[in-house]
Amino acid sequence: MAQSGGQPGNQNGRRGTMFRDQLIKIINQEAASLPEAKQRLRQAAMKLLTLAADGEEWAVKELANRCDGKSPQAVELTGHEGDALNFFDPANLRNLDAAESEALRALLKKAAKGAE
Repeated sequence: MAQSGGQPGNQNGRRGTMFRDQLIKIINQEAASLPEAKQRLRQAAMKLLTLAADGEEWAVKELANRCDGKSPQAVELTGHEGDALNFFDPANLRNLDAAESEALRALLKKAAKGAE
């Protein structure tokens, strides 16, 4: 079985932070050398607030995501008769047909990619 990405010593998630790390480094260097009124990060944040206040939908969503975090997505798989599967009941997991098993695998892969 493949190991999950959260295991000690696993560096797979590190690739996603390279850009973020460099951006933070530049922001911190700039913050130390420029007066507050000229800091580009502050200007960018003000622009986002202004666009959100003007009703720009993407800006409102981005602001909400940055302040509150992204909303969890609801995902529902259905069984043989169209009823929602209860994954907390082990009997349901043992009785999945091939299509349901594949749908569950795909869902779990998608969730794992979203967690990276």
